[in-house]
Amino acid sequence: MKIFSSQTLPDLRRDIQVAIDVVAIKHDIHLKVANAVYNPNNATIKIKASVKDESGNVIKKTEEDFKEYADNYDLNKADFGKTIEIYDGLFRITGLKIKASKRPIIITEVSTGKEYVTSVREVKLALEMKI
Repeated sequence: MKIFSSQTLPDLRRDIQVAIDVVAIKHDIHLKVANAVYNPNNATIKIKASVKDESGNVIKKTEEDFKEYADNYDLNKADFGKTIEIYDGLFRITGLKIKASKRPIIITEVSTGKEYVTSVREVKLALEMKI
């Protein structure tokens, strides 16, 4: 008898991703296998869908949130995508997690592409400094 487990789910998720990549190409959108919850007999696997902009880049919810709610954090919509020097490195402002109270700003390290979160205060201080 087949069961869902932490050993079988990664293979299933990979196979689902391959299958939905075909659908994503057909509809010119981005699809990604997301969280999964399971027990031995049932599994629920989320699929996140995003549209692309004119350049073909995926529009993330965190990007939309930054542009929509930046004013609530005393930031400007134009700050999105700006490069700042923070934590002894160069980072780009790439999003906002509206449910995060302490560190809602998403920044991406320019050299590695790795995402981090930081406070509004840190970003505002970095924006005041010139690179």
